[in-house]
Order: sequence, then structure tokens, then C-alpha cells
Amino acid sequence: MYSVYSKLVNNASIEQLANDLVNSGKTIDFDTDRGLSVLNIAPADGQGQDFTTVISKVSQALLSEVNLYKNDFKGQLVSFIDTAKLLLSSGEPSTASKFNIVELDLPDLLKEAKDLNLFQDPINYNEIRNIDYELPMVELDIVTHPDAAVNRHIKTLFTANDLKNPVDYINMANTILDKEECIFYAETILKSWLIATYLKNERLATLSINAKQLDNIIWKLETYLFHAIEAYEQYVSINKLYLGTLKNDPYSVYVLKPVFDSCDNEIGLVDAIYGYSIKDKNTKAPGDTTKDIFLANKQELIKIWDTYVIGTQVENPIHRRNRLIDIYTRSLEEVLRNMPEELLSYCSYGDNIPVLADKVRDRLVSIRLDDDLECIETIGIELVAGILFDTTNYYKFIKLCEKYLAEDSEKTVDDIISFVLTELVVDFFMSKTKIFKIQ
Repeated sequence: MYSVYSKLVNNASIEQLANDLVNSGKTIDFDTDRGLSVLNIAPADGQGQDFTTVISKVSQALLSEVNLYKNDFKGQLVSFIDTAKLLLSSGEPSTASKFNIVELDLPDLLKEAKDLNLFQDPINYNEIRNIDYELPMVELDIVTHPDAAVNRHIKTLFTANDLKNPVDYINMANTILDKEECIFYAETILKSWLIATYLKNERLATLSINAKQLDNIIWKLETYLFHAIEAYEQYVSINKLYLGTLKNDPYSVYVLKPVFDSCDNEIGLVDAIYGYSIKDKNTKAPGDTTKDIFLANKQELIKIWDTYVIGTQVENPIHRRNRLIDIYTRSLEEVLRNMPEELLSYCSYGDNIPVLADKVRDRLVSIRLDDDLECIETIGIELVAGILFDTTNYYKFIKLCEKYLAEDSEKTVDDIISFVLTELVVDFFMSKTKIFKIQ
């Protein structure tokens, strides 16, 4: 052991401490095995080791580490802050902001379908469900129809992207719909039918299905269109305004366009429609969806919507905390994922990302979480310095800097660095000392 008692007594206050230790039968010794060895300094025999040299070595090691903190480590901290700010700014929108009105109308070609005698009588729905073959995926350069009147509609219906990527229409041809769903997909069904009809007329020989199978697919699509047209005509006749929402999209609220357009000057109608869409499904009656009923109950429905909006503006505290933890975890993972290889040696986890989530949650368990800049910076210090670089003195360095800068707001890090280094040196030696009983 390298005794430091003789060095301590040079200071009056420390002399008192040392005497108190001696009087209590104890002394402080420096553990060379744990202390000098980390500096690559061999323990000297007896009392011959120059203590000033030891302190100098410790100081130089810590100074090199501090330079690493101020440059490379700081860059990782800044990266965390920038990533967290970006993720937080994208935020999670209120569910109320997700609602939108979709005005549903029939394509003009379907409004003329009866006059053009386009479709066969509808197929039985049980037969539809027995169709177990599919329209094959194809590449399209053009879609045409033998009827010139239909061709005129094709030019306005199809976009260049429709032809380049017809997957939605091929999939629709292979989809099983219920009768009440058909009106919501009328335009997509129509395009599917036009594609299938074109393939029958022009490219049947290139398909992997036979003519009978293709005819059945076309018949199925015509059945869907029959029910879409039938529903549309009925809805228009009764002034049906609200059509509903889709199972997989509760925020797109469908209204019948010609009826909705007739209410153009009706203030608050959209809010009333949203209010109706979020009512308990059990309280909705089929007759409640006409224009006259909506206008008569508009104020009540607006109140339902207003209450909903207020409720969605206040995020559940537990949900909010979990959301913030998730964002901060993702930000830290992003830092580790992009960390320069030369810095990974200072990181406990190397590039082992999966272990971080639990560490982050444990670290943040008692810390206030928010999305303002001050909090982001605080969390960054806790996670980058406290977790990623926990094998270094980076976290301790930042906290010491904060302490000294708080004492004098006009000072910079360079102004107080000597004080910080002194504390780090003292901390180093204290961590390498032991108290022994005097024999």
C-alpha cells in the first residue's frame, strides 16, 4: 500500500481530520493495486513514489477524457436532442383532428348505366361467395371498351397511375363485399369492371383463367355495381345525408354529395355530422340520417362533438408518459445506431440496441417528462451521459459543470473547467482509498 497520511497533514484542515482518524485507531491508505495501475504507474517501493507525479498523471488522464466529452460525446448528446425534437414535433394528433368528410357520388358512367344497358341482372350472393379463382395481376398500357360512349368516360376515369399500378382494381375484382358496402367502393368497382371487360375483349388468350371464370368475375363486379346504383338512387330519393364510416377507418365520415351540397349554407352541419358519427352505435336509427332529421337535431349533435373535442385535447397522463418514454427511447436507439465505431468502446452496450428500452424506463422512472426544450436536454443528459457513456465520468462532468455555472451565470465551461477537474481528481483518489484500523 502507498501511504498518503504524510501528504495529508500538510493542510491544516486535513491535518485535523487525519489526527481524528489516528485517535480513533484508523488511517487512510491509497490502494495502488486499484489506483496507480489504471494509470499505468507501477507502485514504488516504500514511500519513494512522488505523489505529485501521481496527481499529474491522474490530471492528464482526466483532461484527455474531458476533451473527449467536449467534442465527440457532446456531438452524440446534440444528436439525441435533435432526434427527440423531430419526433416530438411530429407528435400524435388528437383523434378529433383525424376526422374528415368524404363526399360520395356515383361516377357519371354509373348514372347512365341503365340507359346504356351495361350490366346483367345481379348474381345471387351465395354464388359470389363460391367464386374461388381470381383475376390475375396484369400490366396495362390502355383500357378500352367497344362502346364509344363508355370509352369517353374511360378517358376521364383513369389516370396514368391507374394504368401503371392497377393493383387496387385487380384486388377489388377478387374481393368479396357485402351489399351495403358496394356504394362506398363504387368508383373502384367500376374501374375493376372496365379492366376485366377489356381483358375479356382484348387479352383473354394471355390470362391464366378461362373465359367462363372471367365472365363470372365480371358478373360479380356487375352485381356490386347494381347494388351501388340501387342504394344511391334510394338514398337520393329520401335525402339521405349521412352514409356512415368504414370498419377499418372510423375517421372518414361519408356523406351523399348531392344532399350535402344542398346544405351548403348550413353553419355547423359538419360538426353535427361528426357528432352523429361518434354516437353510441346502439342509439343510431336508420331514419336519423336524412337531411331534415340532421337539421332538426343539429344543435344537440354539435354539443356531442364539442364534448368529444374537449375530451381529446386532454391526453391521458399515463398514455402521455408512455408515449414520451417511447420517443426518448427511440431517440437514444437512433444515437447508438449511428454512433461512430471509435466511440462504441466507451459505451456499456456496444451496439446492443435491444437492451436499452428497460434501461431507459428505469432511468426515467422518477424524472418529470415533458416535450419542451429544457426537458429534452435534461433527458438527453440522463440517457446519453447516464446510460450510453456510463463507463466514463461524462455524467459527473456535466453535473459538476452545472453546479459551478449555476453559481455564476456569466462564466463559461472554460472558465470553470479547472474547478471541475480538481473535483474529478479528488473523486478519483477518494474512490481508490481505504480506511484501515491501526494495529
